[in-house]
Amino acid sequence: MGFEKDFSDKIIKVGIIGLGQRGAVLLCTIMACEEAKVTVLCDLYDDRMQTAQDRVVKKYGEKPATYSDFHLLVDDESVDVVLVSAAWEVHVDIAVECMEKGKIVALEVGGAYKGNPTGKRNNLRFCQHNANFNQRKNIYDKP
Repeated sequence: MGFEKDFSDKIIKVGIIGLGQRGAVLLCTIMACEEAKVTVLCDLYDDRMQTAQDRVVKKYGEKPATYSDFHLLVDDESVDVVLVSAAWEVHVDIAVECMEKGKIVALEVGGAYKGNPTGKRNNLRFCQHNANFNQRKNIYDKP
């Protein structure tokens, strides 16, 4: 898996899925970090995508890649970390897919959702992936 990546001398490239209220705030938070750069955006709504893209262009002077299908962001090789700020009921599905493809994942809220349509199996897979990741070196640990 991609969790063994060394980020000590690298700008972390972040993709954001979901650009509503929380996603917009988190976009600004990430752009304030020297160690990170937002490179890919994903949302179902064009107006949210455009607003976020304008903010990224203002910050970095270049357009991020944009997708309306989160699967394309997950498959994008230029993304190191995926921030999920989409609808709560899809957090686990997206997080599991990201981790299965070697991406580091951050969720804007916890991975549990009452009545999760993905069922216990995906919640268990999410917990297993998350436990595996948490046992590894934190990307912000300094030697």
